[in-house]
Amino acid sequence: MSNKLAQTQKKREFKTNLIKYQDNYMNMIEEQCLQHSIVLDEYQKQCARNALTGMAESLKAKGKEFSDPQMDQSSVTDILQTVSTLRLNAAAMPREVYFITRNFQRDGKWMTKLEMGIEGDGNDALLRHFGVNINKVGAPWLVREDDGFEYPEYTGFQVTPPRWIRGGIGKVVRVVYPLLLNDGTTEYLISERADVKPNLLAHINNNLRNETFGVVKSRYEEKVTDEQREKMDEKKAEILAIARSHEDLESILDDPKLDKWISPAWKGDNREQMIIRKMRNNAVKKYPKNFGNAFVAASYASMDDDYKSVQDDIDNEPRRVIDITPEDEVELELLPALEEKEQVIESEVPSVEREF
Repeated sequence: MSNKLAQTQKKREFKTNLIKYQDNYMNMIEEQCLQHSIVLDEYQKQCARNALTGMAESLKAKGKEFSDPQMDQSSVTDILQTVSTLRLNAAAMPREVYFITRNFQRDGKWMTKLEMGIEGDGNDALLRHFGVNINKVGAPWLVREDDGFEYPEYTGFQVTPPRWIRGGIGKVVRVVYPLLLNDGTTEYLISERADVKPNLLAHINNNLRNETFGVVKSRYEEKVTDEQREKMDEKKAEILAIARSHEDLESILDDPKLDKWISPAWKGDNREQMIIRKMRNNAVKKYPKNFGNAFVAASYASMDDDYKSVQDDIDNEPRRVIDITPEDEVELELLPALEEKEQVIESEVPSVEREF
């Protein structure tokens, strides 16, 4: 009986604190949006409140809360600005966004920040709200191996629609989004199963970011030498080479040498749903969007995976003095940008709580 009372008391305290956080953060977000000529409507405010609840639950699962001194408050306000201006609802079913916690170092001290990602119908919602010249977004076609399918044909401005005959058997091999445009014409966004391979490679790459392979205790120690860093980078390159050598997505997922750097969200019963979600995201996220406000556009850009990758480097990479000789002509080789950021496997930096 006493345990039930204690649990009830904790739930009451959680709800009471959540109401306080909502009042404080909502006032702050509304003021910031007004500074950028944005007046939040009731649905946008509800999106922000739902996001706060989701973030609070995410922190609670880690034994943390918004008021913790090591909490990066800017990550909270950034997320609230993003979900409210982009109309992304954490309480929608299927969900449109998810939240994760991440530990990082700032000035030698460990901090906690929150991050958000799009899931489920999140990209569909963005397409409906902000897609250029879009009148209606049709339900996605999940085309399976044994289905009949004919690709659309394009002759000048004329489009012959794709043809899909459902068979209902086999893995989903492509996703098709039919779009009805404002001028009455139609467009079809198509993503193939093979297109998910780069997403998985980037996921593995990201999970290798903090891996030390036993060379040092932490990759971010100031005492890490260039030789040690080179050894870690060589090992990372070897693992990525193994992953890239596989011809298809399934062979990467089934390779025991790579299992350590692939999160549970890609495995077991989750595997097929993850692949379908990636195909859906790949199909719609590149379609042009008009946000009508530079601040809203910046909120969308902050969710871009390349932006997040650079921000991670800023947060985590130790500041090192690099000796450059100006007289030497140096040819810079651009590294491929990360395509996806997924759940990070825990090494010395336990970062991600879960992935939906």
